[in-house]
Amino acid sequence: MRSDLVELWHEVFSDPYDWIEQFDTERKPETYEHKINGRAVSALHLFDIGYSFKGEVHKAKYLVGAATYTQYRNKGYMSALIKEAVKDHSEGIFLFPAVRPFYQKLGFHSPRLESAIGKSEKHIPYSDHPDIKRINSIYLSCFSQTGCILKDERAWMGNLEENHLLMLNNAYALVSRQTGRVTECAYEGIEGLEQLKRSLAEFFIPAKEENKQKKYSLTGMTTLYTMPGAYIPEIY
Repeated sequence: MRSDLVELWHEVFSDPYDWIEQFDTERKPETYEHKINGRAVSALHLFDIGYSFKGEVHKAKYLVGAATYTQYRNKGYMSALIKEAVKDHSEGIFLFPAVRPFYQKLGFHSPRLESAIGKSEKHIPYSDHPDIKRINSIYLSCFSQTGCILKDERAWMGNLEENHLLMLNNAYALVSRQTGRVTECAYEGIEGLEQLKRSLAEFFIPAKEENKQKKYSLTGMTTLYTMPGAYIPEIY
């Protein structure tokens, strides 16, 4: 990644230079940029991911690092870059937005995940040694027919840094370390669904009616309309 692109990312998001360089080396992103006097003032980056739909794996892109210097905002530069990227990648683009309405205007939408579970009221036996392969297997079993992003080990570790893991035999739930609420859950078969229902009923109090104004919790966004309910995580 060129030095001016690295500097733009660092200036807007305050991520460390070495982290940005590592991301560039590992993900090898495709970059869209708007230059003024030979210097990038607005840019976004796309890297390769896969998603599963009806049991088949498809290629897609994940958008990150959409950044514009403050003095160059509200001039349409980023909108133009995103429109160009969407036009070039009909296979689908995913992202985790900072400003959701902005992306909605550009054709992105959010698959919706039911969210009516309150905070935990008991001590929960979280797993300290997650089995990533097993979690991923349950995730794919639950969501691959309706559509879900394929998560590699790095993506799962990112999820687990932000969430506690409640691991069951044939199901799991991710619980936010900040809010104590369930952010994602998946199950394998009827037995897994029953395990999940029992555990959520045992450990979590129902959300109060005044907190149910939003029936759904919005997560990531995509240009695809074939994913009705899978959780889209933030990935780098």
